[in-house]
Amino acid sequence: METTNKFLLNRKQNCKNCNTTYKPKSNNSKYCSITCANKVYYKRKFPNTKNIINKKFYCLFCKTKFINKSHNQKKYCNSVCKNKFKRQSNDYKKWYKNYIKSEKFKNCQKKYQLSTHGSKKIKEIRKKYQPILNQKLRIYKKTEKGKRMNNYHCALRYSRKKQRTPKWITKRELFKIKQFYLNRPIGYEVDHIIPLCGENVSGLHVLKNLQYLPAEENRIKNKKFEPYHV
Repeated sequence: METTNKFLLNRKQNCKNCNTTYKPKSNNSKYCSITCANKVYYKRKFPNTKNIINKKFYCLFCKTKFINKSHNQKKYCNSVCKNKFKRQSNDYKKWYKNYIKSEKFKNCQKKYQLSTHGSKKIKEIRKKYQPILNQKLRIYKKTEKGKRMNNYHCALRYSRKKQRTPKWITKRELFKIKQFYLNRPIGYEVDHIIPLCGENVSGLHVLKNLQYLPAEENRIKNKKFEPYHV
């Protein structure tokens, strides 16, 4: 080993890329530096680099000119255009519809909303778009369809509940009713055991008169009342 090291120290050779003289550190060395070795590697892997590097091409999405600085021919000017072009495909749209319905998407949204960055971002978006939404709602309420829907939801349903809530009910019981609605399991609906507007009976909007029912059973029950439910 000592003889080979002494031989290497005294030996000099020319680089195969730039033809500069250098002292090799091993017997298999062919290039003076890593840059020269990489240049030779890219020339072999990408032989048409001269026709691609530092030349202008058109982006497939935004159709703007950009200078290509890589050894491969790029199709898009940046990553934003690349992602937007992918989102237009039918395969991506099908995948996104299934992804929105999944629990993974819901859990990611909850984590983002609870995080510091997410909460700040949501507040900024609300400040920006809330006045625009309020203006749209005001315009919609002035239309004929908006007036009818507003009268139907506000006057009819809310007045029925208000008339059926007794005066002796306390704030604590109202809070329990609110929690009952919030703790509703998935796939179930809050139903009144004795219906508020039945044909022969009208119940009260009280905690004892509330129950959880699946959506299909609630549609079948509708305004019917059977004594064995009590």
